[in-house]
Amino acid sequence: MNRKNISENIYNKRTKLYKIISCDSNINCYIQDILFDETKNYLNNYFFYDKYQTNKKYEIHLIIDNEIVDLIENKIYYADISDIECYRVFREWTNKEFYYSINLFGYSIFYSNSWEGTYLIKLNNYEFAMIVKNMSSFKVERLMYVIREILRKSNLNDKGALMLHSACINIDNLGVLLMGTKNAGKTTALCHLLNNNYRAKFISNDRTLLLLNKNNGDLWQFPQNIRLNKSMLNTFYDLKKGVEGKYKIYNPYKIGIKKCDNVSKSKLALMPKEFINLMNCGVEHKCKLSIIINVEIVINSNVFLYRKMNSDEKNELIKSNNLFNKDDLYIDDWIMKNKTDHDFTNVTDWLLKHVKFVKLSYGSNISSKEFQKKFDILIGDNL
Repeated sequence: MNRKNISENIYNKRTKLYKIISCDSNINCYIQDILFDETKNYLNNYFFYDKYQTNKKYEIHLIIDNEIVDLIENKIYYADISDIECYRVFREWTNKEFYYSINLFGYSIFYSNSWEGTYLIKLNNYEFAMIVKNMSSFKVERLMYVIREILRKSNLNDKGALMLHSACINIDNLGVLLMGTKNAGKTTALCHLLNNNYRAKFISNDRTLLLLNKNNGDLWQFPQNIRLNKSMLNTFYDLKKGVEGKYKIYNPYKIGIKKCDNVSKSKLALMPKEFINLMNCGVEHKCKLSIIINVEIVINSNVFLYRKMNSDEKNELIKSNNLFNKDDLYIDDWIMKNKTDHDFTNVTDWLLKHVKFVKLSYGSNISSKEFQKKFDILIGDNL
């Protein structure tokens, strides 16, 4: 079977026995009937809306074809590796090594050494296929690799958005962006603000898309897991009670991650819907940016100190948390390359002109009730 026959086989099979799941207003997943409910239920854990509005129309097709998978595997595992230009990529939070290859039958192919019989293929800039050997090889979570890449690249490239290393929350219709280095306490601050607080609604954690819209900055949720330090469970009783015995907590040191200061010894990964249910909080897919808080947690302390940031601090905060070309959770050019001519000056200038920046140092011993009370004073002093 040559490339032409593979292409014909893919395009013939993709139109049969499929239902459409629109996880995004312009991203359609074509899923076989027997797997439709499973896929829909899984994606509902990440998408609470139909509003992303990518500029282009994207399609992802599920194809079950043992012959094509065998052909790919024969080429990958028995051919000279230099023939298919194979690149190895290590993802920080998993125990898997990922690969993607180009010039294999003229397609870009993405796969993991642990994904037996499963391959993600880029057919063209707007069509992708998940090809599996059989029904048992289908794992719906692998579709999220394609969906996240499409959302990330289309928003960064087509719209000039910023992907910011941050957490986001809507409090009384004020969009609060929590920024800081790894383990600075962004997620802990987020949980304090959500904990038994009917005024607060979850937007995102770890990554937030910022899109300029006329005179506003829109903050959009990005569909990915919320990763919590095990130590946080002792701070938030309801969260601890909800996860004990139900979720697996893993140690990244035991799965091959090099020991370093910015990787916690234990992590708990929750899908957004699981996190929202456990926190018993509201959720929104976007909000308008009002204030940026540069958080820093102080261990074994009850402090809550804040001050305005100067221009140099603001610029450095934006620069260090802009994940445009340095996001280690994503492959740079499997879906499409990020444009290298992006100029973020206009976004930075808008942030400096229209948004308040506050530096917050808070203690690890502070209660959620006290945190919320003092945070209200912080908002009142700065907005």
